[in-house]
Amino acid sequence: MGRAKPADRRVTAAWAILALLLGVSLLMFPATARAQTEDVDTDQLLLGQQVFSDNCSSCHQPGGVGIPGAFPPLVNNPHVDDADYVRGVLQNGRTGEIVVNGETYDGVMPAFSTLDDTQVDAVIAYLQNGLVVPGGSAPPTDGGGSAGTTLPPVASAMFTLAFVLAILIAAWVLAPRIVGVIDRRNMPKLDAGLKSGLVVIYFVAATVFLPSMVLRTEVLERLPGGVQDFVAGSLWIGGLAIGVLGLWWFQRQDRI
Repeated sequence: MGRAKPADRRVTAAWAILALLLGVSLLMFPATARAQTEDVDTDQLLLGQQVFSDNCSSCHQPGGVGIPGAFPPLVNNPHVDDADYVRGVLQNGRTGEIVVNGETYDGVMPAFSTLDDTQVDAVIAYLQNGLVVPGGSAPPTDGGGSAGTTLPPVASAMFTLAFVLAILIAAWVLAPRIVGVIDRRNMPKLDAGLKSGLVVIYFVAATVFLPSMVLRTEVLERLPGGVQDFVAGSLWIGGLAIGVLGLWWFQRQDRI
């Protein structure tokens, strides 16, 4: 039998690495999910649920979904991740504008000075756990899903890392077919499909997903709407311009 071609060895190595990454991520997920569950203090969450129901749900609504334009949601609210911030608001109240998930709210929240430290810590824990108590049902969210159903941070990071590495490996395997010099009159259908797919993926990512992701960052959410529009427009124009210039260059190099 002849020796394996370099391209065949590359594909075999890529599949082996991809299988290893998938196996590692699947093995780590149960352990990280179990660790998160063990760290939850159910009694504290039950107390926090009661404190929320007695003091917060009338404005922020059951499940913490809020009221658009009046009371901001607490579920999926990035401000809730800052325990000191939440504690300060509960103890001192808050007045003025606040931006949550791209929407601006302007109102007055009274101080709940009658809550003791145990109650404050409990309601913070309840909010940071997605308004969910283990064993109970998850409250509705404004996104139509269930709060508290996201992956633990470590498991989510592992899956993200595995996905990124899989993309890099796929790019390594397919790069010669995607960016190699071509004969346009005799281009294989697979190569044409890969090149076309890459162009579509780039333009969708650069002009849709990237601007959307940037606009959802906490820093931009605090800026005026005009500034947000300018940043989004700049990202869109920049991504479009890079894509057009890239197509021109690759066409000149006989690569597309």
